[in-house]
Amino acid sequence: MDSTRANRMAQELIGKTVDVWTITEKLNQGKSAVVFKAEKNREQVALKIFDPELVESFGKTTQLQRIEREKSLIGVKNPYLVQIKGGGECKQTGYLYVVMEYLPYKNLAQKLDCIPRNLISQIIGQIASSSKFLEDRGLAHRDIKPENIAISDDFQRAVLLDLGVLHPVGLSTLTDHDEQRAFLGTLQYSPPELLYRDEENTPEAWRAISFYQLGAVLHDLIMKSPIFHSYRQPFAVMVDAVREVNPKISAKDVDSQLVLLAKTCLLKDPSQRLKYLNWDRFLSQPAETEDNRQPPPFDPPSQNPSQFVPVSQMFS
Repeated sequence: MDSTRANRMAQELIGKTVDVWTITEKLNQGKSAVVFKAEKNREQVALKIFDPELVESFGKTTQLQRIEREKSLIGVKNPYLVQIKGGGECKQTGYLYVVMEYLPYKNLAQKLDCIPRNLISQIIGQIASSSKFLEDRGLAHRDIKPENIAISDDFQRAVLLDLGVLHPVGLSTLTDHDEQRAFLGTLQYSPPELLYRDEENTPEAWRAISFYQLGAVLHDLIMKSPIFHSYRQPFAVMVDAVREVNPKISAKDVDSQLVLLAKTCLLKDPSQRLKYLNWDRFLSQPAETEDNRQPPPFDPPSQNPSQFVPVSQMFS
């Protein structure tokens, strides 16, 4: 969603009520929605309202089903995962919305330069724990990136946000726009198999995707810069970078095991990620052993380029 449309929605809605929530201010905007601060009986929440034009484009039924998926997490609590409080269609305004806990934090992308180096391991461990929490419930987040991670002012708590493209592992491809398998997520933080929609719909395959995205976040924490930052334009250059480039990761003030973890996460081949990684690697940094001393060589993906779908078809 562009800023003009988001600001127009803000002008229309601030001071108004959506369902039972009175909107007080605009907090943020994304590709498909605007997030507002709202309240009811002094309870403050974050209210995500979806862009009606995009809802119409992708289908109202599909979006409502996505909202129901988020609502399946109502009452399910994890300290590092945003709490879902409600959602649906507002009868008065017609807007589709999701209600989440309000977190008075900035996101990780806004705080990269400020993160204490000795807390990087703790932060990535917290986000990994919330990702595993979703996996244990048969869900994959699919869009783990710094913009979707809130960080407290004291840097002690990181919270995974934006559950709008949750994927039910092993079930339907609901979030794929009527089986068209369009790319959903963020190109810059997605592994090649997700970019080209070559992933398998298994717990292991989605775990490999989560590992990659966690590694991309870890890259940013270590390097204080977004992954593939210099490849942002033109679009095709970013696609090539995701497919072929192994980003440089090094820092004298960060434990070498964290650097090794990030590099291993970012292996292009998902089977190699699964071979060398497990959830425990994020939750604690083990001592160097024969099993984890070195990751495999960082070779380009083994797939033949001719097997990939042309860029123009992937995002149509």
